[in-house]
Amino acid sequence: MGVNVDAKDIATTIKSVPYKPICVFILIVDGVLLFAPENVITTLGLDQVREAIKPYLGIVFLCAAAILLISVVRDCVKRVISNLQYTGSKAKQRLDRLSAYGKQIVRGMYESESHTARLPVTDATVDFLQKLSIIGRPTISSRGEYFDHFLQPWVVEYLNKHPNYLKQMPAPDMDTFDGDY
Repeated sequence: MGVNVDAKDIATTIKSVPYKPICVFILIVDGVLLFAPENVITTLGLDQVREAIKPYLGIVFLCAAAILLISVVRDCVKRVISNLQYTGSKAKQRLDRLSAYGKQIVRGMYESESHTARLPVTDATVDFLQKLSIIGRPTISSRGEYFDHFLQPWVVEYLNKHPNYLKQMPAPDMDTFDGDY
């Protein structure tokens, strides 16, 4: 009689285990056994057990703490990344918040062939467009205070699907862009 074990089944089972509550439980129980005063441990009748397995309790405590810490850090990083990577939900509301000047910049970039433009880094509207994740900027520039900026893909997609919205935007002022527009 053979046992058929599939690695995918094992991985699915491991993923479904609620390890965070288990780690918290282990930390609490191990913490009590490791760090409780001697009189409390004696009252509970665990003094001999504590002395026999104390090294193992420490190892289990550190492993559970590490797993929980890694999990919490991973969740925080995922949340920050998902906040930075705006996907375009409520795109109209985000674009409606822009001033006429901001809409001019967006329209000018959209109408350019590559959806890019050189914009001044010292412009507050350009900074606001970056914070709203409407435009992006590479980290380096050889053009002084002007940086190449690109229109985020969700903006291009939204404007492709809604050409009437684009027509409502004011025409771009060519003085805003540096040269190679």
